[in-house]
Amino acid sequence: MNTLKIIFTVALLATYCLQHKALACHNSYVSLTGINYDYFNHDWVIGCRLNVGGGRTGATQGANNDTRSISFGFYSQWCPSLTLNSFSPTQITGAFTGCTMQGVNIGPSGPPFNARQVLIYIDPGYYGTQPCLSQPFACITSTSLCGDVASTPYNFTFRTSEAPDSIVVFGVEGGGNPVSGCYGQVDMSISLYNMCYSPSMLCPANPVIEVDSNCEAILPDYRSQVQIPHYCNLDPNPPISQSPAPGTTIAGVGTLTPVTITAQFQSSTIFNCNPTVSCFFDVLTIDRRGPTVTCPSNIGIMATSGCNGILGNYQSLGTAIDNCYPNASVFTQHPLGGTIVSGTTTVHLLGTDHHGNIDSCAFLVSVSELTPPVLTCPGNQTVTLNPQCQYNMPSYLGLATATDNCTNTPTLTQSPLAGTVFSGPGIQLVNITATDDAGNTSICSFPVTSAPSMPPQIVCPTNVSLPLDANCQAVVGNFTAGASFNFLCTTQTIAIHQSPPIGTVVNGVGTLSIMLNATDSIGNQSTCTFSANKVDAISPTINCPPSAILPLDANCQAVLLNYALLGVASDNCTPSPTISQIPVGGTMLSNLGTTAVTLTAIDGSGNTASCSLMVTRVDQSQPSLNCPPHTTLTLDSNCQATLQNYAALATVTDNCTTNPTRAQTPVAGTVLSGIGTTTVIVTATDASGNTGSCTMTV
Repeated sequence: MNTLKIIFTVALLATYCLQHKALACHNSYVSLTGINYDYFNHDWVIGCRLNVGGGRTGATQGANNDTRSISFGFYSQWCPSLTLNSFSPTQITGAFTGCTMQGVNIGPSGPPFNARQVLIYIDPGYYGTQPCLSQPFACITSTSLCGDVASTPYNFTFRTSEAPDSIVVFGVEGGGNPVSGCYGQVDMSISLYNMCYSPSMLCPANPVIEVDSNCEAILPDYRSQVQIPHYCNLDPNPPISQSPAPGTTIAGVGTLTPVTITAQFQSSTIFNCNPTVSCFFDVLTIDRRGPTVTCPSNIGIMATSGCNGILGNYQSLGTAIDNCYPNASVFTQHPLGGTIVSGTTTVHLLGTDHHGNIDSCAFLVSVSELTPPVLTCPGNQTVTLNPQCQYNMPSYLGLATATDNCTNTPTLTQSPLAGTVFSGPGIQLVNITATDDAGNTSICSFPVTSAPSMPPQIVCPTNVSLPLDANCQAVVGNFTAGASFNFLCTTQTIAIHQSPPIGTVVNGVGTLSIMLNATDSIGNQSTCTFSANKVDAISPTINCPPSAILPLDANCQAVLLNYALLGVASDNCTPSPTISQIPVGGTMLSNLGTTAVTLTAIDGSGNTASCSLMVTRVDQSQPSLNCPPHTTLTLDSNCQATLQNYAALATVTDNCTTNPTRAQTPVAGTVLSGIGTTTVIVTATDASGNTGSCTMTV
């Protein structure tokens, strides 16, 4: 592995680096000792050196109790704010014999006091006076300086999160209040204006990547792992490129691939340059894939004396394929060839490639002892079914015996397994298998017979109905399917006999007793009986006599006849169905009209059929008339006479019509001439059209 590669270079290419402006008070000057970016603390570290010259300040002024006020200003035109994090040394010493001046860390909570300027003022004070109270910058007061400082340089290191554009120093003062000294004028200035920064970049440590099954690796994208500090005057997100490009295929293992990450900053209107920074590191390919080891199939070896076998050297039977070194794997075998084994032994083959990666496989080596065990099964067994017609297969292993020439106790297994649930009576064959340590087996079998604890009991269906046909007959059906059983197993064979047999023809209404007899496969029998009701559900047929006329008597009444005697009825089971009539015969009917008479036939099972006829009451009696006696008409002067209304004078009676209609011939008003006799006929007509008449002479 190569060590971490970091470019920490800061190039300061300046048109000028130091300006002396209005050195009104001293021959002092300040110089820039360095500007670097602290990658670990993420700070710009700016070093300055202050050389105090002669003049008011110096040895002529006295070595002790001389005061100094020093103000440093930091300016930036491109950052929204500039914060001075600290300055050092923590104590200003040196030629100040016997006394100190504290350095102060003003931290992030101190200045800036405006957006573009940070100013720190260091003032030891003078006779207890704080001369900077009214000044527009931060004021830090320390104990008085002392000693000869005329020609002693002092180093100051400032830390700031952003690089300033310029640094100025105000009033390297002495001999009193700096307000009366040189403050207000720039004694000296360090300008970073027009400098081209070559930014720094921190690359990741040399990484390693693993090769794949083809002994190749894909180069990752490391650009996001690069650290670049923020520069006020440069693009904060410069384009970054990687060479070789991400996704490049690297072949082989142990290859060192140099990788370069380059950031290209864009040009600034003030910093007229396009700084480019790069960092470098190496990517190492490693192989962590073991070879693919394949074992042979399981191997059998013959047993020697004592039922043991000797393992062979099986390394040549294995294969190993490696992704980077196809045929460079080293095989080892465990247990080694020549090991004495018995039964079945697991043998492992281990393959190791050049990088120490390991893969293994395993196979079985079985000592073939060919003599099977001697096995004896128990005799025939019986079991009883439970009420659910089931049983759990018992374990019969304890009833079997097995011996073997090499295995002291051969393993016994049973099929079907003990606890297996079986249903119904029958015979189940059970196999016992004895297996020795070499895998040799012997099998013996015996039957297990299952039977229910009680014979099946048949339960008949409920009583049924047999509908009789038009001949008053019915055919006995198959009622065995409606039977059920108690103590019947699902696999039990049952024969059911029905009496009367299926298809038997029975006659007439009544109850038929049917018996079912069940016989199982081992001769157990049970019977049950139920009733079949032979039902006549067919109605009789009836024919009514034709409609009749019933004459009314002298009282306009008639007696209804018994037409049931005239009805004709037949039935499938009842030879002479009973016929009834409504209204009943003998009912007295009055007046003219029509009466519906219903005849109903009912057979022995209560089935009925009806028919109707119409009986019309008619008036066949003539009205009875009595004409007035003989009468005489006197002729008038013309020898004429007018015939009167003699019909109105007649007496008329009728059995049904209260006021029959009267007529006269010749009609009333007829003019008769001459002497003579005229016969007048009076006629009465009742409502039924019957007429009666009488005669008189005029």
